[in-house]
Amino acid sequence: MSIARVTVLITALSVTGAAPAPPPFVVTYLRALGFVSSDRPGGVAGGSSLVTPSVLRLAQEELGLSPTGVLDAVTLDMFSQQRCGVSPTWLAAPSPPGRTRRFALMGSRWRPAVLTYKVSVYSLTVPKATVDRTLSTVLDHFSSSTKLKFAAAVPGDTEWNLDIRFTGDDHGCSSVFDATVLAHAFPPEFGGDLHVRDAVDFNTTSLTYVLGHELAHSLGVHHSNRADALMYPVYRDVDPLSPLLSGDDLRALQLLYGQA
Repeated sequence: MSIARVTVLITALSVTGAAPAPPPFVVTYLRALGFVSSDRPGGVAGGSSLVTPSVLRLAQEELGLSPTGVLDAVTLDMFSQQRCGVSPTWLAAPSPPGRTRRFALMGSRWRPAVLTYKVSVYSLTVPKATVDRTLSTVLDHFSSSTKLKFAAAVPGDTEWNLDIRFTGDDHGCSSVFDATVLAHAFPPEFGGDLHVRDAVDFNTTSLTYVLGHELAHSLGVHHSNRADALMYPVYRDVDPLSPLLSGDDLRALQLLYGQA
């Protein structure tokens, strides 16, 4: 959704002079990410009253926006972008005064020197060779920057560390994918599984970025509010001439796994 279209939406909602109810997708977005309780009955209408300035400030902080608590055009536009579905509830703890929150960790890490991985369900739309090549490229970035090493599971293996699946929207997790939420992953203490929405057009959304971002979650790295970081919650295209990992990403990974 473009900022111009969002501005028209805000104008249309504000003609009465009263504070407008948030658009339905805002309530859905905030509920999906844990900013607004999903336990309250009444669907979108029931959740509208929970979209308070304090809730909006937390959601804006996660994205590195100015925490005004106002549902302005820039905030609405960012809420409509394709992003990761990992809940940003770590923002419930405020940053210390004078300190800028950047990367965060998820509270667990892997202990093996070599992590095994397997794509147990491949995409129906992206060729297997493309998935394998992209995954190998991403893992090379991680292993060249840290002490981590990766090895593909071999036929006959019954266990591996990182399980990667391309799935439908409703795929058995409490978090359901849609046109905005495209993927999520679990930290090491919960198995490190990684799920990607298979209905994504990877001609317009970078598979490298999505796999890199979610694999970092599988390794125990949470979101960063720096827009130049791989771990920024909103997906972006990858410049092939730029490093996949920003300095912020490297600091997080090396804090967990040491420097190569």
